[in-house]
Amino acid sequence: MNIALSFILFFSFLAESESKIEDIYQKNCTEEQRERTLSLSSSTTQADFCFECKQTDTTLNNVEEILKNVDSIPKKCFLAMAIKGNRIFKSFQYNFCKNEQTRRPSKKQYLCMNEDYINSIFKAFNEMSYCFQFDKKKQETLFHLINHESGGILNVRSSTGARCLGQITGDYVETINEIIGNSEYKHYNIWQEVLSRCPEVENFKIEELRYLNCQSMLNPHKCLMYTFFGLQKSYKNIEERLNSEPGFKPKHIGNKEFKSSDSFPSQGDLARRKYENFLSLLPIDRKEMLTVKGRKVNGQKINWLIWDDSEIYGLYREIDWSDETLEIQKVPLFEREEDIKTMFVYWSHNGGHSLSRDFFILSVKDLKQELAKICHEDSKEFRCKMRNQVQEGQGLSSVLAHEFFREDIFKNYDGDKVRRSEVADYVSKIVESRDIVFDTDNSNNYLKKMLRYHKANETDEETARLFQKDVDENCPKRKDIGVE
Repeated sequence: MNIALSFILFFSFLAESESKIEDIYQKNCTEEQRERTLSLSSSTTQADFCFECKQTDTTLNNVEEILKNVDSIPKKCFLAMAIKGNRIFKSFQYNFCKNEQTRRPSKKQYLCMNEDYINSIFKAFNEMSYCFQFDKKKQETLFHLINHESGGILNVRSSTGARCLGQITGDYVETINEIIGNSEYKHYNIWQEVLSRCPEVENFKIEELRYLNCQSMLNPHKCLMYTFFGLQKSYKNIEERLNSEPGFKPKHIGNKEFKSSDSFPSQGDLARRKYENFLSLLPIDRKEMLTVKGRKVNGQKINWLIWDDSEIYGLYREIDWSDETLEIQKVPLFEREEDIKTMFVYWSHNGGHSLSRDFFILSVKDLKQELAKICHEDSKEFRCKMRNQVQEGQGLSSVLAHEFFREDIFKNYDGDKVRRSEVADYVSKIVESRDIVFDTDNSNNYLKKMLRYHKANETDEETARLFQKDVDENCPKRKDIGVE
């Protein structure tokens, strides 16, 4: 077979594959279901969304042109997510409203998972990603949260009252409304930045909570605006604390300072240089620790992992600064900081924003203090396994970090045992939900259920298998948040 013919056959296969994937959209919806889907605010109104509107330019920008160069999640992934959502949720969880000004939605009203529906969700997600400046990593974080919370079903409502794609609550919306309505609030700048890029987001506020159900479950922009805002707020909280000095210094240190190199030590030039290098490494930031390897003045071997300036303050006089083998250096606390941010963004969504603020600080403090405890060389303790990774300078792996923080949340989160378990296990549940849809090699039972779903919707098995293979290869499923 010649090369030209090979290319022709290859591209014919691709075209056929794409055509078969298009056949996955639900085809046997009733006319009522299709009409409900068409009533979604963004299903047919692509051209009326204004990006970076200029005061002198009344022409609305074209969404497709702006998004051409954006690295976004493929539309087929939203379709796969919605298929999973339709399988999971029972009809009694579906709500529908005649319009956004309806106070009480009707139950058991089903939307059609056709191309209009997926376009509606896909466009709203990409437009909000642009407005909030979510890069591919943040998009995937939110995408997997939506996959777990709602399965991509806009009009699903839980028994606790959480609704739409991100399963937002009344308290959640009310808190964000307070922030965007008052320039004195710390995170008001998020709102300013969004409006500077996308002025029309001003129209996506849900002003009256009595219309929360219908506005969020008919308008994916309104639903997603609040979810994006909440995640951005958590990200900023976590990043600010992760990049700050810890401030854990005990009161007994007061205003005391480390001795200057002029007064201490007095063991010669080598000792002075080593001591000055040590001083240059302070303070120890929250996302790092200090290793000290050498000897004490009494000749005893040192192999310390220091968590905070306060700890080394009580020990530095014991160090033999003239020891030629003395090594003091900073090492990273985490191997992958982005994974830690993702974990706590998820925990904050489920357990409240305090998990991205004070609780995050205290959890990191607990971790660092555990790592600072001396371990015997042959110890099999979990904390010693963690300590070895950090002491070797590679940073704590995301898998071990997740295990520690999950347990810390279970022990210290405010709530009964059931609630503490729910919050602690939330990251693991998101990973499980992700793998069900986007890693079916590990979930054959789901694949069988999916094939039955497609059969019921008049799609042949070959097309369904081809779609799943394509989804597995192209949709986000990296094991990137510390859970194996």
